[in-house]
Order: sequence, then C-alpha cells, then structure tokens
Amino acid sequence: MFVKKWIKTRHATMFRLSNNLIQSIFDDGSEIIFNSAKDVTYVSNTGTRKEVKMAEAINSMDTGL
Repeated sequence: MFVKKWIKTRHATMFRLSNNLIQSIFDDGSEIIFNSAKDVTYVSNTGTRKEVKMAEAINSMDTGL
C-alpha cells in the first residue's frame, strides 16, 4: 500500500492510498477513513475507534456518531 495522492489543508492532511482508502488526519490527531466497502472509520484523538456503514453515518449526522 502506498500514497497515490495527498493534499494538505489548513486543518488536515488527506491521502488517497493505492488500495482506494481515503484517509484524513486532522490537526487535533483525529482521523476519518473511507474505504471501498462503503464503511467509515472514525478514530478520535484519544484513540477511540468507531466503524459504521456510510449510510448509517449519513443518517446519523444530526445525532453524531
């Protein structure tokens, strides 16, 4: 696995990896990972990890993950 593309923004660095994962690492140390199986993984800056289906994440935007 290797980085195909990356971009640095004011608040995060985003990577597109060779296995089609998209990963964003935010300045506070939290991460969000999108994979091709339509899952979303959130890793807080304290290391707490939560994985949900993309549809569930979209539906829970008002209530939070």
